[in-house]
Amino acid sequence: MLLNTKSDSEHIRHMQFKQPLVLLFSIAGVLIFWLADNTLTNSAWNLVTSSPRIHLQPTTTEVISNDSFLRRPWNCHSSIFLSAAGLYIILVVISSNYHCVGPYCSLGLGSILFILGMLSYGWWGSNRESLWHADNRFMEYTVVALAILFLVACRVLSDHFGIMIIPFIILIREYMTKDSLTPGAMEAMFFFALICAFILLCSTPCSLSLFCIGFGLTLAGLLCKSADWMKGWTKGTAAFHLLTAISFFLLWIWTQSVSEKVI
Repeated sequence: MLLNTKSDSEHIRHMQFKQPLVLLFSIAGVLIFWLADNTLTNSAWNLVTSSPRIHLQPTTTEVISNDSFLRRPWNCHSSIFLSAAGLYIILVVISSNYHCVGPYCSLGLGSILFILGMLSYGWWGSNRESLWHADNRFMEYTVVALAILFLVACRVLSDHFGIMIIPFIILIREYMTKDSLTPGAMEAMFFFALICAFILLCSTPCSLSLFCIGFGLTLAGLLCKSADWMKGWTKGTAAFHLLTAISFFLLWIWTQSVSEKVI
């Protein structure tokens, strides 16, 4: 359903779980992985990937359970927030009958974000190299999809052209390298998204407060991640997952604020 609204408070209310399916998915996802963690060992991941375990210095200080199905449960279960945010975007776009800003790019963003959450579950649960690379690359792809949506929202790109650019960039990234830790890759994606956001902010009437809150939560999430990696806060990565999921969702809501018809 489309709502005619312009106030920030009305936009922010949309981060509430209005879709029961999203809440049900989140609860079911955590429950399924919890049951798996209590019945399976880490060797069960061999059914998913034959990739070896990584023995590098991890970017988290959460204590590892060597033979458990989920080796770092806090980092794993918090990943559900990323998938839930992606699923919410998908459901709202579909339920609106695609009457929103950049519906196809929004679906692309939601789909990539959903997959990112599942890959994050796999990486922190298994500690396998292939899932580590995939998790890092899909974080890049999520940022790219959001950046393209910014350009679609300010009409620099059409929605149809934007949804073609997203997989094109992904294919180039996959072709150029399989290394998920290409120096400066994530930073380049982030600054590209920031430039696109400022283009939207400066060229189109939209909510300044939603922009500030969304990017503020992004920075807060990065600080939490750094606190885990560098200062020993064991729940820092879990907080990063939560804040990042909220920030992606809020920034998507921000792209919808450029129109008088906001989901």
